[in-house]
Amino acid sequence: MTARHRDPRLVSENRRKAHGLDSWSEMLRLDGPWEFRHWEGDPPPLESDDGDRSDAGRGSWGSLDVPGSWVLDGHGIPIYTNVQYPFAIDQYPDIPRADEGGDYRRRVAVPVDWRGQQIILRLGAAESAVDVFVNGVAVGFSTDSRLPAEFDISQLVSAGEEAVIELRVHRWSASTWLEDQDMWWMAGLHRSVGLYPVPPVRIDDLFFRTLNCSTDSAEIAIDVSVETGGAGISPLAVHVSLEDQNGISVLDLAGQGDGPEFSMTGAIDSPALWSAETPNLYRLVVRLSDGAGALLHEVEKQVGVRTVEATGGQLLINGQPISVFGVNRHEHDGVLGRVQTDELLEQDMRLLRASNINAIRTAHYPNDERFYHLCDRYGFYIMDEANVETHGLVSDAERLPTNDEAFEDAFVARGRRMALRDRNHPSIVCWSLGN
Repeated sequence: MTARHRDPRLVSENRRKAHGLDSWSEMLRLDGPWEFRHWEGDPPPLESDDGDRSDAGRGSWGSLDVPGSWVLDGHGIPIYTNVQYPFAIDQYPDIPRADEGGDYRRRVAVPVDWRGQQIILRLGAAESAVDVFVNGVAVGFSTDSRLPAEFDISQLVSAGEEAVIELRVHRWSASTWLEDQDMWWMAGLHRSVGLYPVPPVRIDDLFFRTLNCSTDSAEIAIDVSVETGGAGISPLAVHVSLEDQNGISVLDLAGQGDGPEFSMTGAIDSPALWSAETPNLYRLVVRLSDGAGALLHEVEKQVGVRTVEATGGQLLINGQPISVFGVNRHEHDGVLGRVQTDELLEQDMRLLRASNINAIRTAHYPNDERFYHLCDRYGFYIMDEANVETHGLVSDAERLPTNDEAFEDAFVARGRRMALRDRNHPSIVCWSLGN
C-alpha cells in the first residue's frame, strides 16, 4: 500500500484556502528551538503527551531551531543536483529512496485574549510534505515546499491553555517529482511557524487591481471575500479606504449586502503611480461591519496603482515601455540554507539596487512573503514563479508528470495558490507556471 505522502493524488487535507491577507505579519511566532527527532526508514510512532522520549532504538529527541534545515544540523546530508533527480527515475512514480523525515514538537500557551476567535496554525514552508497534529489529533496534510499551509485548529485548542503541536515533515514525497530545481536539496521547516486568531465573521480575502490609469486619474477595483461563519448577520457592510503616503484619504468606497462577495470600483484623481523608478504605495484599509455599524473585522495592506500590458513586443508599465535588467534569485545562504532573515533580504535589495538591477525572477518557486513587500517598497519588477520543475524527466514522455493525470491537482494547486497569495503586489508584473 502506497504511503499517503507518496501518493501524487493527495495534495492536501484540511488545508485552508490560500489568500492575500498579511496574517503572517501579526501572528504569534513559534520560531526558535523545537523538540526534534530525525529518522530514516519506517517512521516511528508519534508519541503521546506523556513526556516519554524513549524511542526503542531510534534516534533520540533533541532540539532544532525553526526555521531551519535539519541537514545543516548533522541530520542526513544536503544534496546538490542540476538537471537530474537525486535518485534513479526508472521506478517512476515510486521514489527509490527510503523514507526520511523530521518530527517537530512544541508546547505553546494560547493567549487568553483570543477567546471567542478562531485559531489558525500557519506553516510558512515545509519541505517536501507535512502531517500536522495538535494535542495528539491529526489535523491535516500539505504539499508544496514553497507556499504556506494554514489549518484551523479552533476545535482542538482553547484560549488561555497550553497546546502541543507536532509536525512530521517528509523529505521525500510524490511532490519531489515536481520540485527538481537546480539547487541544493535541504529538508526542514524553512520559514516561520505561528498561530494567529481571526473572528468568526471576517474578511477572508481581498483583490486590489488597477483597471486603467494615467497621471490624471486611475480607476481601481477591489473584490472582498467575507466569511460569515454561519452567524446569520444580515446585512453586512464593507468600507474601503485608500490613503496616500501622507495619510490623506484619496478614495472611499462602501458596499452592503449578505455577502460573501463584495465588488467595488472607484476613481483616484492625480494618482501617484507605482513603477520600479517611482515605487509609490498606498495604504488600503478594509472594514467589515454589521448592519448597525459595529466593527467586526479590519485588515490593511500596502498596494500600488499601476497597469501592466504587453503590446507590440514590448512590456508596458502604466502605458510606458520599460527596459528590464533582471536576475534570477534563489532563497539561499551559505550558513542558513533556505532561511531568509530580515537582514539578508534587505542586503539583497540594496545590492541589486546598487547594481542597477530592476527585475527579479523568483527562480524557481514562490518566495517568502517579506520578499515581495520589500520589492514593492524598493521598486523591482517581479516574475513570480510556481514551484514546478520536472527537469530530470523532460526528455522522457512516458514518465513526465505533465502527462500524468495523477499529478493534475498538484500542478493546478501550485499555480493557483501562488496567484491567490501574491496577486495584490504591484511589483509582480508577470507569472511563471514553472521552470
